[in-house]
Amino acid sequence: YEIGSGLVGSEMCIRDRIRRKTTMASTNKKNKAALNSIKMQAASEVGVPLKDNGYNGDLTSKQAGSIGGQMVKKMIESYEMSNKQ
Repeated sequence: YEIGSGLVGSEMCIRDRIRRKTTMASTNKKNKAALNSIKMQAASEVGVPLKDNGYNGDLTSKQAGSIGGQMVKKMIESYEMSNKQ
């Protein structure tokens, strides 16, 4: 119970759930933007042209796999660099 809030237990639970969803949505947007940036960089490095509009269904499995592999490589490198310090 919060003093002076006027909320009872179930109302506080609802309020806290809304706060968590808002925070998670903001974090998810940042993560999605970061992953998209890594994806575009990886595609450029392996020579696969990606479209900016988001639809890349015309890629071959080999092309998509090479992008994904390069993304994993970059994420591992980033993780290793952050743990060296």
